[in-house]
Amino acid sequence: MGWLELQLSRASTQTLEIEWAVADNPEWPLFKDELLDIFTRWAPIERWHSLRVTELAPRHIPFFRSLIFTKTFENLESFVWESFDEERHTMLPLVDAHLPPLPTSKFRQFECDFHIDHAQLHGSIATLIQYTSRFWTQDLRDFGEHFLPPNVHELLVSRLPDFPLPHVTSIRISSLHNLNSTTLPNVSSLTIRLLVPRTFPLPVEFDTLRELSVAVVDFQLLEMIQAPNLHSLSIGAPTELYVPRRSHINRIKKESLLRVFAQGSQYSLNPPQLSIRHPFPLDILEHVVRHAKDTTHLSVKFRNTYDMGLFISRVLLPAPSMHPSISSLASKHVGPTYGDDITCPDLKMLTLDLERPRLLKEHSSLRWRVDQHLIALYSRRLFIVRKGSSLEGISFVVDRHWRRFSATELDALHVDGHETEELEDGYHINL
Repeated sequence: MGWLELQLSRASTQTLEIEWAVADNPEWPLFKDELLDIFTRWAPIERWHSLRVTELAPRHIPFFRSLIFTKTFENLESFVWESFDEERHTMLPLVDAHLPPLPTSKFRQFECDFHIDHAQLHGSIATLIQYTSRFWTQDLRDFGEHFLPPNVHELLVSRLPDFPLPHVTSIRISSLHNLNSTTLPNVSSLTIRLLVPRTFPLPVEFDTLRELSVAVVDFQLLEMIQAPNLHSLSIGAPTELYVPRRSHINRIKKESLLRVFAQGSQYSLNPPQLSIRHPFPLDILEHVVRHAKDTTHLSVKFRNTYDMGLFISRVLLPAPSMHPSISSLASKHVGPTYGDDITCPDLKMLTLDLERPRLLKEHSSLRWRVDQHLIALYSRRLFIVRKGSSLEGISFVVDRHWRRFSATELDALHVDGHETEELEDGYHINL
């Protein structure tokens, strides 16, 4: 336990993210008292910012009772229950009983990854929901129309209920059942994730929808959604949701995207912010981006810098056209002019998101420096060619979920002195 005690002591008075994933270990009686002492001294529940339970054994309950005894979760904002153990019937009321009164409580998010029975609907879960603005659960089938209080604004469910949710403004779903403006009259943020093809509903219009994120198998769904006030559209999912061995699924994805963004399609969405979160093939990226007439902020994910360069050359760099009266000699001084067919003519900010830098191979430092110069070259060319347009900046992102950089490598990330920032989604180079 020395390592754990050392790390907790270094945290000083900072709030803590607690995840309980302890199996029913036969040696539990041998170390539970020492663990209780460490938590009492270095990680009291007053400092817990979030609690996630992924595995819990019956004999862990007395440990929590001793730890929580006479105390309150003063800083707890999130409680996530992912365990399928029946101990939830004891643990949920225990957490509920030690939350501060509603006016002073910081509790905002409650997730439960299990089916809620009728007894729980009127027990501790009903009380916990009174605190939170975010409620995530698998199913709402047993919920009554008036069960969700008006303080719940964010919802994550697999299937929408058969009654309206007027207070919900942000929702994530994995079923198209009841997807309509009657069920969600005030939704402003909608996330749809479907890993298998589904039957599409009739066209639906959301007047209040501002943010739409779609990670599905068949993107024809995009034709069914009308959102005249849409501000941001995200297409695709992170790589971990992509299924490379299921070729028929990937084929459906590609073909459906090509159909949606083809000429004569019913697709009507044209938000100013467009994010393509999966490294689709270049022909698909080209179709999607050329359809984005009014886009001002564009973010595109690539597998490598080669694909990135092809995208810039083929999609974002327009083909030059000379006026007949300008001689070839004069054109060298005047420069080329570009027609009205320029892709994303109102583009202000471009984010180039590299999925996986080649840093784990031999001579990776040299390879990475070559990639750096290619990125800088592409960006300079884009700035020069689109000089006088609305383009204000280019940001290059290295996805840090694949690999974090050392201090030396961070220094090497700088491209000709441009600023590098470490943000939540990766390392940003502002070019």
